[in-house]
Amino acid sequence: MILKSILTAVLICQITSFSFAQNVKAFKDDNTGFIGFKNAKGEIIIQPSKYDEWDGASEGLILVGKKDKWGFIDLEGKEVIELQYKYATKFSDGLASVAFKKGNYGYIDKLGNKIIDFKYENADSFSESMAAVLVKKQWGFIDKRGETVIPFIYQFVYSFSEGFAAVSLNDKWGFIDKTGMVTVNIKYDGAQRFSDGFAIVVLNGKWLFIDKSGKEMIAPASYDAIRDFKEGFAIVKSNGYYGYIDNTGKLITEIKYELVEDFKDGFAIVKYAGISYNGIYTFIDKTGKEMTGKRYSYLQKFATSFVLFSDPLGHKGILNRAGKEIIEGKYAKINLKSGVFTAIDGSGQTFKFDVDGKMMN
Repeated sequence: MILKSILTAVLICQITSFSFAQNVKAFKDDNTGFIGFKNAKGEIIIQPSKYDEWDGASEGLILVGKKDKWGFIDLEGKEVIELQYKYATKFSDGLASVAFKKGNYGYIDKLGNKIIDFKYENADSFSESMAAVLVKKQWGFIDKRGETVIPFIYQFVYSFSEGFAAVSLNDKWGFIDKTGMVTVNIKYDGAQRFSDGFAIVVLNGKWLFIDKSGKEMIAPASYDAIRDFKEGFAIVKSNGYYGYIDNTGKLITEIKYELVEDFKDGFAIVKYAGISYNGIYTFIDKTGKEMTGKRYSYLQKFATSFVLFSDPLGHKGILNRAGKEIIEGKYAKINLKSGVFTAIDGSGQTFKFDVDGKMMN
């Protein structure tokens, strides 16, 4: 796939977050080695029959590969764009960056039509109607017509987020706006994109938060890594474990989790670390309080307001956002469609429940 711009070593340390629910999730057939796809409910939507690689789904299309050739299929498995590219990115703003060979990137639309000529040494996905591209080993930005809007003068860049892009000159980082004006001085040792109104930067080994005016706030503790803010909170990593801070830098949880996810819809699912909590999941609110009355072998967000849980034997049930079990954990499979849960037990018998967990006739 496309080679991304890399920050300096101090910022390469990435936080491992796990995603409990995606619109599309790939799975591999151990017998054939082919990849198939499931929806967020765990239902197989595309059988594993042809593809051996994938690199995500967006805007209704899945980026798939076979024998180092990449193309796109829709959510029913129909091949929309032929597997012909050596490199490709997911669609964003209606366009995808593709290349038949390294160093010759351009952009196509969802019908496979060439929209922007294949002439760039590297080309990132569009974000906020602008894309970072590489010309003569320097990065700049183009618009969706292929017109240069920010000149090719930067060593590295990140795509635009919340109206600003992190850029690098002479191994230092700062921020520009969409006119190319430098809005935060290019002086930092590393930088991440703006999220929730804040960006994380590094200066002389210290982690800082900055707002869009460039005002700095020093993180009050030493962390190995800090993730972007989501819903006012950021994941932090220390000595291999994870916790959360708010946008003042205050810890809202202990740094004690083995796996974490960003806050979404007011809560986040976490997995405890340590011998006594090995393999135990719960979800927390924005005060760090556990929402569930007990801990589970596995949790997965299930639509906006529900969480699917499993016990060690794989029995499944449903929790609401308050952490209450509304469907008992005794089913082999549970789906949600049009406001109705369909639960199937081990014998194949089917039961239906409303969104309050009441059994329906």
